[in-house]
Amino acid sequence: MVLRAWAVAAALIVTALLLVVAAFLARRTMQVPFLGRFTEPTLIINDVPTWADHDPGLHSLDQLIALDDQPLEDTTALMRVLVQYKAGDVVTLKARGEDGTLREVQQVSLGALPGKAWIGFFVIPAILGLIYLGLGIWVLVARWHESAGQVFALLCAVLALGLGLWFDVYTTHWFSGVWIAALSLVGSVFAHLALVFPQRVRFLNRTPALRYLVYVPGVVIAIVNQFTILD
Repeated sequence: MVLRAWAVAAALIVTALLLVVAAFLARRTMQVPFLGRFTEPTLIINDVPTWADHDPGLHSLDQLIALDDQPLEDTTALMRVLVQYKAGDVVTLKARGEDGTLREVQQVSLGALPGKAWIGFFVIPAILGLIYLGLGIWVLVARWHESAGQVFALLCAVLALGLGLWFDVYTTHWFSGVWIAALSLVGSVFAHLALVFPQRVRFLNRTPALRYLVYVPGVVIAIVNQFTILD
């Protein structure tokens, strides 16, 4: 049981480190001109609606392939190109439509990320993520030797990741895989918590290892989602 407690403590520490890095990336992203639409890791325009005065003329499921004739392969390449510009600069975009046709979108004015987007996609989720992280640490310290405390702390860790990495999922995509894994495991951790809280179910007294079967669906979903959502 002590070993499990240390494993959960390690998960909370890793969660805290990831949230710090995600906050650093978010701050750096705010210093880069905003294209007007969020993209997937493959530079496909996602379905988040555009904001007033920030419509670049791209449509959902368009794939961005060039900016001012500079080829783009992924989000890293896009950020590397955008950092050469500043808000107010006018650029030409080249995109591939859902039907495969290529088109140019000219006179696209780069801007700053809207304040509403910053608050909705980073500030609020980050604060909620920190609350869950703090709650998980507090419960683990207070209930270090209890299974219910350990599982609840683990639940707080995956929820903190799901919230705290929200902005990264829409921008830099550094931790998209971690975010997908965390959300995929939420149901499994909830199921584990139900087995030990408010009291331990009887069959676990005979076969304690059965509690870990609840993680099988979550792990399978996490693996499948890595190849489907990020494709």
